[in-house]
Amino acid sequence: MRTFIYKITPLSSKRGYNRTISVYEIVNNEPRYLGFDDKISTGSYKGDYAIVSKIISENTDLLMKDDNYSLVEDCRLINI
Repeated sequence: MRTFIYKITPLSSKRGYNRTISVYEIVNNEPRYLGFDDKISTGSYKGDYAIVSKIISENTDLLMKDDNYSLVEDCRLINI
């Protein structure tokens, strides 16, 4: 099972957005940076889990389900 960690920062460098999520994959007990999304408006979004899943699917071989909320494969997501 693959393990990912993500960090939520309650601010964004982009005007009009108010949240940033950074995602890392644990490989050989070391965190490897995958990517981030700083264009998140908490007024209209599916939630942190959906955004983390989107970042993972864009930067790895894992795919999103048709609901655009979760990943097809089981993996562990840990919020730090």
